[in-house]
Parts: sequence; structure tokens; C-alpha cells
Amino acid sequence: SLRVDLRQMNIAGPEQTVTNAVSNGTTYDISFWIRMDNAPEIVTIELKCETTAGVFQSNFEATAGTNWTQISGQLTPNWDSGATLTQGKFRIITNTSTQGFRLDDAWMTTAEDALVIGPIPGTWRREAQ
Repeated sequence: SLRVDLRQMNIAGPEQTVTNAVSNGTTYDISFWIRMDNAPEIVTIELKCETTAGVFQSNFEATAGTNWTQISGQLTPNWDSGATLTQGKFRIITNTSTQGFRLDDAWMTTAEDALVIGPIPGTWRREAQ
């Protein structure tokens, strides 16, 4: 888990470098739990890709509450086909306030990498498929 506080600007938030995990045009499933300290707020989930042709961003917004709220969505980075990715960053920021918040159980994966656990036909077992 991560506690985010003492922010001076709303765009100050946790950031993770994901350069080696990001591919152009690939859709990523994003999920995490968040809890705002003072009041519900809209948060922006952003994937920022710096390339040899410039900076390209994909993002989505969701409302986070003062109780633990699960946020899920998808991001698809796209940049010029001839460009090379130099840095990829994933971050979460608030849209208006500088209030603190907590994050837990964050992940980013492609649909192809997702592990699906389901019933095995004709049995009571559940296994990865």
C-alpha cells in the first residue's frame, strides 16, 4: 500500500516508471484501490510516453471516495510509428485538490497476460486457464 500526502499541487501524485513494460498500440487493463482522506474526488489515471517524436499521453478519470474504492479502466498508448519510446510513466493525480489519499493493490497488465481462474468442466476444481 502507499500513502500519498503533503502534496503542494494537485498534479503531484505517485508515479511509476513502466518504460520496459509498455508497447505502442497495446491496451492495458489498470486496477487499484484508492481512499481519499477528506472528500470524494475525481482522479486521473495517466500513462505518459516520452518518445523521440514527442510526448504522448493516454488517460481516464474516475471518482474516488473516502471509503476504499476500486478503480478499473484501460489505457492504450499510441505514438508515431517511427518513434522510439524513451520513457514511460504511469501516475495517479487528483483533478482539483491537494488532499492526501491511499493506494493499494495496483496493477497494470495486458488482456493477453491476464490470468483467468475458472472451473474445470466436469469437476469441482478451479485452475488457471
